[in-house]
Parts: sequence; C-alpha cells; structure tokens
Amino acid sequence: MPMIKTSPNLSYKYNDKVYSLNPFQQEVFQKVKSLPQKRLHYLVGQQSSDPNRPNLNLKELKYFITRGIMKYVRETNVSYHRGLENKVVKFYCVFETDQRFNETQMNDNLINQSFYLGLHFHLFFSSPVSWFDYEGLIHSLFLELTSISSKRLCLSKYDYKRIENLEDPFVLYHTKQFYLRPTKELVHTNLNN
Repeated sequence: MPMIKTSPNLSYKYNDKVYSLNPFQQEVFQKVKSLPQKRLHYLVGQQSSDPNRPNLNLKELKYFITRGIMKYVRETNVSYHRGLENKVVKFYCVFETDQRFNETQMNDNLINQSFYLGLHFHLFFSSPVSWFDYEGLIHSLFLELTSISSKRLCLSKYDYKRIENLEDPFVLYHTKQFYLRPTKELVHTNLNN
C-alpha cells in the first residue's frame, strides 16, 4: 500500500506527495468510522477490463447493492417490513475509477485509443444485530451484481474481509480520488446525513 499516515491532522503521503484531507474526504472518513466497529466488514468489487464483458454502470451498481441488502434482510427475517434493512445493515460505499483513467482526467491530452473506466467499489458495512450472517449478505450482493444475464461476468475481483482495526490509512487509501474532485455521486450509503 503506497500510503503512510504522516500526522494527526489527517494528512497522508501518496506518490511522494503529502496531501491534507479536504473537507469532503474528512466527511467520508468520519462516516466510515461511525459504522459499528465491532463487526465492521469490507467488500471490494472490481469490474472486468475485458472489452467483451459488459460492465455495470454507477446507477446499476448502487441499485444492486441496495437490492442485495434488502433481499438478504427480507429472506432472513420473518418479521420483515419495509426499511428494516436500514436498521439491520449500516453501510458506506465509495466508488472509484481505474487509477490510469483517473489520472487522464487531470491533464489536457485527449485519449485516441479506447479506455477502461475501471469503475469499482469499496463497501464498508456492519450490523448492530447479533444474528447477522455476513457471508450470507456477501453472497446475496454477488447474486444481485451478476443478475443481468448480459453482464453476469462483469466482476473480475470480488473479495471481503473483516476489519479488526480500522486504521486511518486504510480509509484514506480508498478516498484518494476525492482529493481533487470531491463528488457525492461516487458515494452510496444508508447512514443519516
């Protein structure tokens, strides 16, 4: 990981430059830290770079993440009612593009060849309830993200882990693209504003 925490004022080093978090990155960082830390999990989904495999767009990714959570809670709770998923699962999702694509957005050179957007997500989630099955939710999300028959092979990487100790650089690493162009469009969450 190319990041090192450099000072307590939320700055970090990346590619030999030291950055101080902008207000939007600080907000992202605080929201992720507000998730119940005892059972915090992290899921990454990277879409395929194969031009023959159509990928999901941002709207579809957000929809299928929300629907996967809702379906999992509905199927595992006999007393399901609308909105229960927002009480059972708390999540904060950051979307990013491929590093190379992101870097091309910071210069004036036009790309003459085809490009790979590389849209992917970093989903931080937790649950305050003891009966919650994280692997069940991860499976439900995978089924939803691959539910469109023409895009069922869109994921090239899908991995998760339980976060024992959420360290600052871990979160900052997944918000670095917001340094120059902060955008709420690339965030998906059910946490209250």
